[in-house]
Amino acid sequence: MPRDLYARATRGTGRFRLAAGPACLSRPDPCWKSDLGSASWEQAFAVVHCTFGDLLIAVSALTLALILAGDHSWPRRRFWLVASLTIVFGIGYTAFSEWLNVIARASWTYSDWMPVVPVFGLRLGLSPLLQWLIVPTAAFKITRDMAARYGGVT
Repeated sequence: MPRDLYARATRGTGRFRLAAGPACLSRPDPCWKSDLGSASWEQAFAVVHCTFGDLLIAVSALTLALILAGDHSWPRRRFWLVASLTIVFGIGYTAFSEWLNVIARASWTYSDWMPVVPVFGLRLGLSPLLQWLIVPTAAFKITRDMAARYGGVT
């Protein structure tokens, strides 16, 4: 039963992330500037690239959190520890990625519309940081509700 519960919980989290990603990226965003052209195939590539990149970050952050703090009975036990670590790892990687792409590589920039916040002495975009706070928190809430329905969470 624990493996079955784990499989149900992680599938639910992944589905939520995959569904939320394209919805957030499929509209023009005034907060970003890049040299990316306006051709529809270039925009489609950017949506797919960013969505699967976010999904890879989410899976990696969750895997690392499960390795460090999870056990065979997750999500029944240590749920919030794993959830918190996943969010911290996701925000940490996002901050690094924003620094790398905006400051070090200059592959894109924030427009004047993007609110920026100081993080470890860097001015990073608020939108990607909030995405890593809000979306995983909602996904873990859904996961916790599913786990509670199938056997309880502590």
